[in-house]
Amino acid sequence: NQMTGAEIQLSPSLPKPFSMDINCSIFRDKFQGIVGDSAIHSSSIRCDVKTTIGVDISKTTHFQVYFSYHSTEKHPQGVFTPDYFTNLSLKQDLFKKSLSISAKVTDVFNTTRNSVEITDWANSYAEYRRWRYSTFMVSVTYNFHNFKNHKQGEIQIERGGL
Repeated sequence: NQMTGAEIQLSPSLPKPFSMDINCSIFRDKFQGIVGDSAIHSSSIRCDVKTTIGVDISKTTHFQVYFSYHSTEKHPQGVFTPDYFTNLSLKQDLFKKSLSISAKVTDVFNTTRNSVEITDWANSYAEYRRWRYSTFMVSVTYNFHNFKNHKQGEIQIERGGL
């Protein structure tokens, strides 16, 4: 079993109020082995891409689009089909950012589905999955005692780091 690959993370500079983060992983999977009297082997290339696009609607309101794609995966036992989805979220900060209210809708275009076909020397198995509904979530966060998040460098300086 051998896996080689690379991961790329990009945060391109966009004009305000936009932001973007892209994470792409590309892997080559190579499987070799022996089962009983039979030699098995398989080789495939797979890719995962996750992209987040943000928009600051105001100083206290942030909108975000998240896209995820997972390519076909081949193994000696079978094949997993690609899947992809898009989530949307909105965050509103209140009371000088002490209170945040967020709403998120998962799989907004109802595209999440995948299948797997598995074959061994005696049997075959196929499965198809699809989410029936998108999920809607609401969260409320309160920041007690005006706690402020620090950048990593500021924390290290406060702790005596460089």
